[in-house]
Formats: sequence, structure tokens, C-alpha cells
Amino acid sequence: MSKKLVIRYVRVSTFEQTTDKYIKEDDEKNGIHVIEEKISGYKVGLFEREKGKLIKQMILEGRVKEIICYSVDRISRSVKDLTEIISFLHENNVCLVIENLGVRSLVEKDVNGVVEYVETPTINFLIYLQGCFAELNYWERREKQALGIKRAKEMGVYKQNDKVRGKEKMEKWINKPKIQKAIKVLRENPSMKNCDIAKLCDLHYHSVRKVRKMIGIQKMEKKQGEEFVKGLEE
Repeated sequence: MSKKLVIRYVRVSTFEQTTDKYIKEDDEKNGIHVIEEKISGYKVGLFEREKGKLIKQMILEGRVKEIICYSVDRISRSVKDLTEIISFLHENNVCLVIENLGVRSLVEKDVNGVVEYVETPTINFLIYLQGCFAELNYWERREKQALGIKRAKEMGVYKQNDKVRGKEKMEKWINKPKIQKAIKVLRENPSMKNCDIAKLCDLHYHSVRKVRKMIGIQKMEKKQGEEFVKGLEE
């Protein structure tokens, strides 16, 4: 059986944000495979994200030894989701490494010459505690944003964003240059990844998904996953 992988999972919320601060220069040299994603950490659970699905597939196939993440909020901003993720990882003997805490969720223990992976209650408590703060921070920011909008409306200076997808007429949305470009790219390259199309067309990941659904071009997800895993092993 081939050597198990160590994965560095890197996530930021928007395409405008960079991932530089979360990636180490010597990752490749140390055999650490970096997987990047730009998506909300609260609204979409880890294993519901495009790259998260690939990671889950690799874990189920027994290909992953550990997952490294800079902080808990890069994995999830929901305590419920975080609890389920850690349980799944431990059931499959995968260790979660949180760099800014300097901790590992599992430790190796020699039992009569056999290496076993055991949980560390104190360390896992620290991970869950950081997860609680991450979720609290998310809701505090939402409350401040809502309060700011309310005050702006009372002062008569708030303008509703007419670019919100749910409030636009489909005809107006579909005729935007960026959307037309995405449609053209998808028709010419139907197997191209959504995140790559989003970068190329300067769109949000979810906009590309909407375009795919609208024009009836689905992703070749299984094939992409196999190629991705093959690329990591080479």
C-alpha cells in the first residue's frame, strides 16, 4: 500500500482574499500536499465543499494520514459541523493538526509493539473551544452588519444592492459579460473545475454552479477526483 498523505487544507471566504499566509514554503519539500478552497466556512460544511468532497473520498479510501490546518475556523465556523468532522476523522484514524494552537487531535501510542492512535481529551477540548469562539465571532459580525444596515436605513443613506442574484431578473443576469464568458468557457471546456472558471471569469464559485445548472452542463466529478488523487500520488 502506498504511503498515506499529509494534506494541508487552506480556505479563505472570498476570491479577493489570498491564501499566502496559510501555506509554508517548504510544504512540497516535506511531502505535504496543499489543497486550497475559496468558500464560506459557516454556510457550507467541509465535506459539502468541492475540495472537501475529494478529501472525504481520499479518507474513505485510506489514503490520508493527517490534515493540517492553520486554525479551526479554516475547517469550520460551526461547532456542530466541527464535532461531526473530528468524529469522522478519528473513526478513520486521521489526525487533525491545528497549527496556531500547536496541537494534534490524535497521538501515536505503542501498545505491545503495535502503534495505535488515541484521542487526547485536553487537546480536543482546546480545539472545540477555539471552534466555539470562531462561531461566536461569525455571529457577532453578522449582528454588527445588520445593525449597521438598520442605522443606514433610518438615516436614509442605505442603498439596496441591485446586484444580489436572488433579486435580479434572469434576463439581466444572464446577459452580463462575465456570465456570458462563463457560459462560453463551460461549453468549450465542460470538465473544467468550477473554481478555475470562477477565477478566469472573475465570478463567485456559486455563480458558476448556477450557470452550470442553467445550461445543463454537469461536472465530471468522479473522473476529476480520480485524476486529482492520481496527481497527488505521482
